[in-house]
Amino acid sequence: MPVAESTCLTDDLIVLINYQAFSQFVLNHWKTIDDDPLEIDTKANKLLLNIRKKIVIRPQLPNVNDYLEKVFTL
Repeated sequence: MPVAESTCLTDDLIVLINYQAFSQFVLNHWKTIDDDPLEIDTKANKLLLNIRKKIVIRPQLPNVNDYLEKVFTL
């Protein structure tokens, strides 16, 4: 099971067993995603948005120009 897809499973499992045990994952291999995460509706983009939602940050990706303006105005 991909780790990115297992986080919800972990949360549900912990609640079902009343926080008496915790799961542990072992990573045995990497698999790259060849999609562009900035391209809408690709697998990489969906994964990126799910991670941002999970860690409770804005789902919209920041615009790089906003950062460049801050850097160059200092």
